Amino acid sequence: MIALIFAIGLAASTPQPLTLTVTAAPLHAASLVPVAVSLTVTNRTRAPITLEFPSPDLFEIQIHDAGGQVLFDSRTGHNPIELHRKMIFPVGRTNIATYAWSGLTDDHRALAAPARYTIHVEMASTSTTLSTDIPLVLDAPQTIDSVLAAAKPALATISGTPEREGAITYLRDDTGRVAITAPLGIRPQGTFIARGIMQTVLNQRKFVIDRFAPASDNSDPEATTIPRAMPLPAQSALPRSR
Repeated sequence: MIALIFAIGLAASTPQPLTLTVTAAPLHAASLVPVAVSLTVTNRTRAPITLEFPSPDLFEIQIHDAGGQVLFDSRTGHNPIELHRKMIFPVGRTNIATYAWSGLTDDHRALAAPARYTIHVEMASTSTTLSTDIPLVLDAPQTIDSVLAAAKPALATISGTPEREGAITYLRDDTGRVAITAPLGIRPQGTFIARGIMQTVLNQRKFVIDRFAPASDNSDPEATTIPRAMPLPAQSALPRSR
C-alpha cells in the first residue's frame, strides 16, 4: 500500500516531457482590441523530441464564453490539408508562433462586454495533445457622453445605433450621440460597436472610426464589418489597432 501511494505520488510529481506555455496581450481590454497570442513549447528532457502533426496547422486557438461555447476558432474558414508535418523540439524553449486575433467572433461580430472569456490553445499531434487555457476580460464600452466630455482625446470603444441626418452618420446610445466618420454600411441597423478617437474633422467634432462591427446580439446588421474609415490622424501618437 505504501509502495503504491509512493508510485502515484512520484508519477504526479514527474514533469511532462513537453509543456505548452501561452501568453496573450492584452488580457484585459475593451471590445475590438486585437489580441496577440504567443505560443512556446518547452522540452524538459535531455534529448530532442519529434512530434508528427496531421496537418500543417500546428495549433488551434479558440475563444470560449463562460458557458464553454466556441465563439471563435482559428481553423474556421479553411479545411485542414491532409499533409502530415513533423516538428523537432530541441531541449529547452521553442517559440512556435504569435497569432493576431482580431477580437471578432467567427461570424464577424464583436464579443459581448463586459464579460469574461477563455482563450483555449491546443497543439494536437498524432501521439499527444498539448493544451492550455488563459482568461480574457473585456470591459463594457464607454458611454458616448463620457467620450464627448473627455479632456483629452484617447482611443475608446463605444456602442450605439446608427442614425443619419443628411450626409452625416451618428452613433447614439442612452447618453447621447456622436457624429462618426464611417457610415457602417449601406443600410446599417441595430447595435454596433466602434473603436476610434475624437477629432475635429472639417470644423466638426467627430469620432474617427478605426474599427467597427455589429454587436453580438445584432442578428441582421445589413452592413459590412470591414473598416472603411479614414486613417487616424498622423499627429496622434496613440497606437492603432488592426
